[in-house]
Amino acid sequence: MRNLQTIAIVFCFIQYAYLQDVNPGISLANVIKISTTELSAIDHYTDVLERNPTNVKYLMLRSDMYRSANMNMEAIQDLQTALSLNPYAEIYTSRVVRKSIFPIKDFNYVKSKELKYEDPFFKSFVLMNQYEEKLEKENMLDKFEIKSIVSLIDKGDYLEARHLLEGLDSSYYHNELYYDLLGVLEMKESDYESAIMHFDMAIKLDPEFVVPYHNRAVAYKKIGQYDKAEKDFATALKINSNIAQIYFSKGNLMDLKGDKKSAKYFYNQALKRSDYYPEAVSNYAGILKSIGLYTDALVEMDKAISNNSSLISNYYVRAGIHFVYGNFKNAVTDLDKYIDSEPEDAEALFFRGLSKMLLEQPQNGCYDMEKGIELGYENENNTIYWYMCN
Repeated sequence: MRNLQTIAIVFCFIQYAYLQDVNPGISLANVIKISTTELSAIDHYTDVLERNPTNVKYLMLRSDMYRSANMNMEAIQDLQTALSLNPYAEIYTSRVVRKSIFPIKDFNYVKSKELKYEDPFFKSFVLMNQYEEKLEKENMLDKFEIKSIVSLIDKGDYLEARHLLEGLDSSYYHNELYYDLLGVLEMKESDYESAIMHFDMAIKLDPEFVVPYHNRAVAYKKIGQYDKAEKDFATALKINSNIAQIYFSKGNLMDLKGDKKSAKYFYNQALKRSDYYPEAVSNYAGILKSIGLYTDALVEMDKAISNNSSLISNYYVRAGIHFVYGNFKNAVTDLDKYIDSEPEDAEALFFRGLSKMLLEQPQNGCYDMEKGIELGYENENNTIYWYMCN
């Protein structure tokens, strides 16, 4: 079989070379040099396909090998056969296709095995150092209530923080810090209009207080007023250009706007200003993946997980990188760890199942994909399940 294929390639190449006015003796050596391994692979895929002619995976793999060996007609024939059997056949061999279907989650928060709550403001949002500086500047460090409220917000206990804030003596505490903290709590309740109003009041009382500019920008971002958000972020960075969270939040805004280059820059700036910023690492790696820098993204995620293995969101992000790369076994391993803590995450279950299918584990793969759909995963990719499992 191999000898016949080699002869066919040589014959076709010589004809092609003369038609293109290429010296076949020189160029043929290069073809034969790279063909031995490819033809060995083609032989293997052909053996499998002789036993199972409708094996989409091996049709796609053989198509790729034919293309590498410049056997374009055979490559096209295998591709067309595979696509007629499964319109998603290219998922086996194309990073572009795999990248287009793996769902991106915005982990703009900490999801931890130890912390049983998830919170879009925890650490990645609240500018704790700036609150402390404000308390010191206003000579309020001895005011237990304000310090307690700031601490409760830092820990994510918003109900208790709101209870303490509303119980403060209005004649003394209604200053810029009070209004900013009230705005943060209103953002937690998704009352963005009220939050913006109170951030306005905080800024009016102290135009040099950086925190409410940042917080108002985040509120504007949440309601889709990106231009206003960008303007507030610019003002915040003008007041203080050394705060990692502001760069992180602006990076998230740029990502939402589809400006991946700017998002990459701002996430990177956030990392330069903070020794430990897991959310920034996760989002930065996601951006690197989205622009095709898979190896760099994987390095960042390996680093993040090595520093803190309890942040389970990082396992999902790294699983996505492995999936796009075609490292389906590693993708399953990372999704296992993520699903252990998030057993009803429909997207994670569906794509763990798809990864298992691509590893030729149909029973377990279809079970996970079906469970993901039952839990509410609704996407045009659901048709993959039909073609893979029926």
